[in-house]
Amino acid sequence: MKRSHQRLSEFLQAAISCGQLREADAGVAAWHLYGLLEAELFRRCLLCVRETVTDEEITGCVQRAVAVFMAAYGRAT
Repeated sequence: MKRSHQRLSEFLQAAISCGQLREADAGVAAWHLYGLLEAELFRRCLLCVRETVTDEEITGCVQRAVAVFMAAYGRAT
């Protein structure tokens, strides 16, 4: 996780630097994005509440996670 967190932090820092995201701690923003991406399905699958997940469900979860992330970290237009 350490390497992926570092890479995501660097990616988010680049987006902050070029004005695509508001000023924020990129490391914290990366943890927030991970949390949002895991929020809907991860624990249900981990605890065997759900055995399978469709591609459509994953796509919807990712879209909602990114929408919430951008609402928090995106630049106002």
